[in-house]
Amino acid sequence: MTLATTNSFTAHNVRLDDGSYTFPQADPVDTMGDYVCVRNLLPVLYPQGWTGRSIVDLGCLEGGFATEFARLGLDSTGIDVREANIANAEFIKARTDLSNLRFIRDDAWNVARYGPFDMVFCVGLHYHMEDQHRFLQEMARACRKAIFIDTHVAPEFDHEPAVRTFDLGPLTTHEGLPGRWYAEHDLDPQADKAQLESLKWASWENRRSFWPTKGALVRSLREAGFSVVVEDFDQLLNLSTHYLSPEGWHYQTSRAMFVGIKAGATEMPGPAAAEAAPHRLDGSLRSDGSPAATPGETAETERLRQTLEAVYASTSWRATAPLRALSRLLGR
Repeated sequence: MTLATTNSFTAHNVRLDDGSYTFPQADPVDTMGDYVCVRNLLPVLYPQGWTGRSIVDLGCLEGGFATEFARLGLDSTGIDVREANIANAEFIKARTDLSNLRFIRDDAWNVARYGPFDMVFCVGLHYHMEDQHRFLQEMARACRKAIFIDTHVAPEFDHEPAVRTFDLGPLTTHEGLPGRWYAEHDLDPQADKAQLESLKWASWENRRSFWPTKGALVRSLREAGFSVVVEDFDQLLNLSTHYLSPEGWHYQTSRAMFVGIKAGATEMPGPAAAEAAPHRLDGSLRSDGSPAATPGETAETERLRQTLEAVYASTSWRATAPLRALSRLLGR
């Protein structure tokens, strides 16, 4: 790998058009599990093709994921609040021929100003939010189809290692969700923005964040209008087989990747839509023994199920964890 002339990259290793790389110390972004998750689900979400579909990467850091999504043919937008991160992202954009790629310096809370988008990608940001339920509602308003969230969740038991690792507070409730508080930084709320710029791996303005439990986050996703919610395991590609064991990094840090899909949704979620479209499956069965959808489940859910059936029948396709989980949920 040849090192590009960089603007102090710290995380995203991206191949530029001249063959050089931005951060060779790290695995290339297009081999990372979060990227692979999106790539593998595109044929399921958009079986007729996804060219021209849009995705936004919130808290895009140095722009690596947004760049690789543009290379897949998606209209890709990266949003980040820190000037240094956007400078790195623009460095990449200037050295890749991708007219479908843009970067915006703004707070992720303002995502709706630039959408709506077909997909929302939120990796390494959600756990920095104090009001995660409210932030999820904002993301849902800007999202037509699918959301990808890689985040820490609060352990339910005090003896779990992440409680000690991150010095999490006791189990409590915030926004109606069970979870734990995490201290982000000790800067004054009126701190100079230059000081906040230097905290590249912390929140922007809130001094603490609230991590819901896994179950609470799933419930929050459903309440935001994502009627299909699954956990993705494509991180297994880059990690050892101890991924989910007590010795594994993701267990030790209580980290997980979730995918939420609006099955059949054609409008932005709101109170009326939430009341009109129930998101749960009842206990009835199809003739083949799989769960049947309630009247509130639309034809889109059935289309997703049929698409998975066709993919499973293909001799050239290798099943991946998120698709297996999605297939089970849709009643394969």
